[in-house]
Amino acid sequence: MAAITDKFANLANLEITESAIGTLTFKELNTGAGIFEKMAMIIHRIEYRPTLASMELLIDGKDALEFGWVTSNQITSLAKNKAQVIDEMSLSMVLIGGAAADFMLVEKPFTVSYSDLPGGGLIVPATDLFLGCIGTSVASPISLSSSIYFTYRDLKPEEYWELVEATRALS
Repeated sequence: MAAITDKFANLANLEITESAIGTLTFKELNTGAGIFEKMAMIIHRIEYRPTLASMELLIDGKDALEFGWVTSNQITSLAKNKAQVIDEMSLSMVLIGGAAADFMLVEKPFTVSYSDLPGGGLIVPATDLFLGCIGTSVASPISLSSSIYFTYRDLKPEEYWELVEATRALS
């Protein structure tokens, strides 16, 4: 099998809506790669776009929107200290000025760039990649879309299994 080395970035888009209020929900990204192909993805950039309706659910400091990319849909939170969590973002409200009528413009998408890291990004197994979301203390299920920019890379068997073990992708 010839080594795969992408010259240009691939783009994948997913949309997700919480299955119920306050329920951690996952949607799988179908990469087409099988576990025995020993391929990795180098993630260069991630964009998150919560819907306006979801952003409007943030009405006080207890409310939060959490979302991120993970290697397992069996986890119970999007805490960044979990090996399965690749990237996580949390949005909450901070009242400035004391009146809810005070506002600020929010530029979307919320962008996370990993292109300055050694190797040009984060390396993850090219299988079992999920977008997750959960709303905390909000009145209805949250929704968002996310874009992920990546390149594929073939790995030697020992490199691949070390990566799978490090991200606990099989758990």
